[in-house]
Amino acid sequence: MDDTTVHVASAKQRAIILASFAAISAVLGVYFWDVRFAGFQMLPGIFFGIVLAAAIWLWVSPRPFGILTIFVSTVIAWLAAEYTAKYAFVFLAEMVARIGPQSERIGAFLDAVPGLVGGLVGSAILTFALSRVCKEFRLQENWRRIVVAGTALGVLILFYYHSEPGRYFAERPLPLLLPWQMVVAALIGHTIVPRIQYDKHEAFGCERPHIGPEKPMSDERQKS
Repeated sequence: MDDTTVHVASAKQRAIILASFAAISAVLGVYFWDVRFAGFQMLPGIFFGIVLAAAIWLWVSPRPFGILTIFVSTVIAWLAAEYTAKYAFVFLAEMVARIGPQSERIGAFLDAVPGLVGGLVGSAILTFALSRVCKEFRLQENWRRIVVAGTALGVLILFYYHSEPGRYFAERPLPLLLPWQMVVAALIGHTIVPRIQYDKHEAFGCERPHIGPEKPMSDERQKS
């Protein structure tokens, strides 16, 4: 698929493209989980933010404001989701400890709640940021799909909590990140309405390439 074809990709193609790159970003996020660059931790939200920022550059607008808005908002959404899930887990653990004998029966169920709450917070922040850049995400049917999917997939945090000590996934939640990012990215790609009048060539002051049937030659060019 060449550069021009990517710009005019169908909804299904956009979904597949973003889901594929989201899978790569999830793997990178897990691989670089403990890596620091220039003193900053390489958060998974950074890699996912790059994917969504690229989507804005390809199909919405090459202008820096929209690209940076989505990138920064994605990182913020990831941090908010992570800390919300952690605080929810601590709160529920204390609550279950007070219950006493019943804690074993409801403990497994409550372990899923932090993931659901974190998924809700993260997907809500991300969708709000998208609605500031793309008007189609202001429609209830569009943003609701992403928020519902992001919230529901948060239950996969159970694979993170119940991993056996010493196993790779005990500290690196690929079973959560991989499906979450792929599904959310696919929904975003499917929802985005491409703005063909904007592309990267305009951002650098170049003439936008013609997309469609070949333009007829002018009289002056025919004479030459």
